[in-house]
Amino acid sequence: MFSLTTILSALAAYFAVFFGIGWFLRKWGSTKQKYLLADRRAGLMECTLLVAGCWTAGLTMIVPPQQAYLNGWVSWIWFTYPQLLGMLIFSWFSTVIYKKIRSGYTISSYINKRYGNQVSFLYQLVFCFSGLGLILTTFTAVLKFLAFIKADNPALVTAIIVVCTVVYSWKGGIKTSLVTGSVQTVLTTLLLIALCVWGIGNQGWDAFSRSLTGLNHVTNFFDWRLLTTFALTSAMTLITGPLMSPSHHQKSFAQDNDISWKAWIRGGWFYCILIQLPVGILGTLALGYGTKSADSSVVHWVYLQDALGIGALALMAVVILNTACTILDSHGNAAATIVAHDWTKNEKYSTLVSRLTLAVLGLIAWIVSTYNFDITYIFFTYSTVRVNLFIITMLSVATDKLNQQGILYSNVVLIPVTLWMGLHGLWYKAPEWNLYAATIAMFGTPGLAYLISQATRIGAASGGGEPLSEVQRSSGLG
Repeated sequence: MFSLTTILSALAAYFAVFFGIGWFLRKWGSTKQKYLLADRRAGLMECTLLVAGCWTAGLTMIVPPQQAYLNGWVSWIWFTYPQLLGMLIFSWFSTVIYKKIRSGYTISSYINKRYGNQVSFLYQLVFCFSGLGLILTTFTAVLKFLAFIKADNPALVTAIIVVCTVVYSWKGGIKTSLVTGSVQTVLTTLLLIALCVWGIGNQGWDAFSRSLTGLNHVTNFFDWRLLTTFALTSAMTLITGPLMSPSHHQKSFAQDNDISWKAWIRGGWFYCILIQLPVGILGTLALGYGTKSADSSVVHWVYLQDALGIGALALMAVVILNTACTILDSHGNAAATIVAHDWTKNEKYSTLVSRLTLAVLGLIAWIVSTYNFDITYIFFTYSTVRVNLFIITMLSVATDKLNQQGILYSNVVLIPVTLWMGLHGLWYKAPEWNLYAATIAMFGTPGLAYLISQATRIGAASGGGEPLSEVQRSSGLG
């Protein structure tokens, strides 16, 4: 469909622009604070755009149109609005970061001071795993799209995307990510809206409006089968995303002001209305057109090809490319910040370590994507892990209700249990197991953490000693 020569020429033109931006912003990498946090002078507008852009991942390009096509807009709502709620929760959490962790770099380093190395290491692993998981799902979607358009040597094309993204962000760090991500987000939004307008104009408004409900009507919002097979599990895993993503923490530290919370309120609505909505409309257009596909996750691409032609598919290719670059750059930089700040003692090497970490994450993403794993398995693996720490993170940063033993022991026990349950559900096509796993991770783990915290404090008080976490809090250990 697209020859390798055509694809490489398009990539050359695309990345020439972003190499130029990266070169122009190279001086933002001269110090640790500039490279990792944009000298704490990140603008509200660029952060708002990148909040939306860094959440437009591989799942965004596949699940909303698939659900709008299969289950109607009620399913799209269950996928979309928990993410908006997650953004609003992080908006509040960013005010906590500003008040409690001024001049900080990472949440995990603050956790280290309060709860010690072991709990901090748990957070570092989960945060990095969450960032890597988003990168992996996105590049798996890239490979899926390349296979759909029958591109020659998709592994080579994916490698070029990874290398070029790392190169243009090499010098300027998060400032480059903020600028390039903002440009890519605006371009993605305009292209998605253009595809929707094109599709509705081609199909006709009457034909489009008749298919708005999908196969199920919105009155089925609380349909038991939908709730237990998709809706509730999706809601609990997706609401946790922003709070458990180091990319959002990094933007909060980079703004370092008392209005940073606005980026998540505005960015959340931007994401839902101007990105998720147009992508979902493509699924409805596919339904109205009568598109059929054995793989429902690519039905909107089949529609673009059959109804609108190769030009529409080329526009979608640019959207997919924007998504891949933004996700690798923003989430890769954030995970690299944890390695560069928390694990690098000599600050002279922080920027170098961050750059090398981004390159390694890109390499991992490329290797994993070539195996073409099921994107659902990747998503539920990292999302189930992060759900365990969602409520615990709010409690451990904003309150004094938990201690080291409670956080550590509850997660050591329940992360493996919930992960096994989720994978069991996927393997045996038993979605109720995914619901059990998400529910236990969301409520069981913090409940157990609280009980253990209270029990160890009572035990320490009756024994005349202090729990380890209290000693560390008062003496500054860790």
